[in-house]
Amino acid sequence: MDNTPYNVEVVEAPIGNSKISIETGYFAKQASGAVIVKQGETQVFVAAVVSPESQPDIDFLPLTVEYREKTYAYGKIPGGFVKREGKPSNREILVSRLIDRPIRPLFPKGFHNDIIITAMTLSADDKYDPDVLAIIGASAALTISEAPFEGPIAGVRVGRIDDKFIINPSYEERDKSDLDIVVAGTKDAIVMVEGGSKEVPEDTVLEAIMFGHEYIKNLIDFQLELQKKVGKEKIKVEKSEIEEKLKQDFQKYKEEIINAFSIQDKKERNRTIDGIFQKAIEELEIPEEYQTKAGFVFKEFVSNVMRE
Repeated sequence: MDNTPYNVEVVEAPIGNSKISIETGYFAKQASGAVIVKQGETQVFVAAVVSPESQPDIDFLPLTVEYREKTYAYGKIPGGFVKREGKPSNREILVSRLIDRPIRPLFPKGFHNDIIITAMTLSADDKYDPDVLAIIGASAALTISEAPFEGPIAGVRVGRIDDKFIINPSYEERDKSDLDIVVAGTKDAIVMVEGGSKEVPEDTVLEAIMFGHEYIKNLIDFQLELQKKVGKEKIKVEKSEIEEKLKQDFQKYKEEIINAFSIQDKKERNRTIDGIFQKAIEELEIPEEYQTKAGFVFKEFVSNVMRE
């Protein structure tokens, strides 16, 4: 909008008898990506912040997800002796994990930049659960950010009443449903399923997953539409030449590692493998500044040898 100081963009997608919208440009403009996801009167704000620098001394993705439900979102304030909101509730922790699980595997290997995703329910009605909106919001925030996120993804809830599947059922409909599952996925595949049912046949559960995936595809399309409008250039993750060389150099110790696997005592086996690594450090003359990275590569190499 040229007549405002904000570059506000909104995209919408129909879902069942309702619609989901994603809006960006109003809030958290210094974040890498920030959106508000709405369905009905339920609104969830999600921001993603990506560090520009990679952490060289780790071999995992430093991703943190925090989901919070403020009581004001439900039109309430804390009462009693404690007037402040405290630590995350069990539900908030579980929803944080619900967001984390489908997102974490979709980053390229070797990407070790800090990522923090913060999701907060701004308002909630008596119909739609904000948890699946938070999944969509996290994906959308990462998609428009500079993070090399190999998504987008989307999450939906599937219920079933009178043998008919319902997408994102209301709380009232969920009470009547004999199936309640959350499905998250990319356009091509399912990446997470969580939920429960009342002794529903496996074929029915599979049908429910595929039913949800059709809506996921639409929810991904409108995230890509938003990315075209406001998306940032992605961080490029280049293959480390040092790691590739170390993988080749460690091949000469493969037989020794295989022999070490035959040692039954676990502590002795681990000591032997550690000794092989120290031997490799000395023989390959690996500089001290690369020894931590070499340890990560060697650990992965040992795991691959064990699986062969």
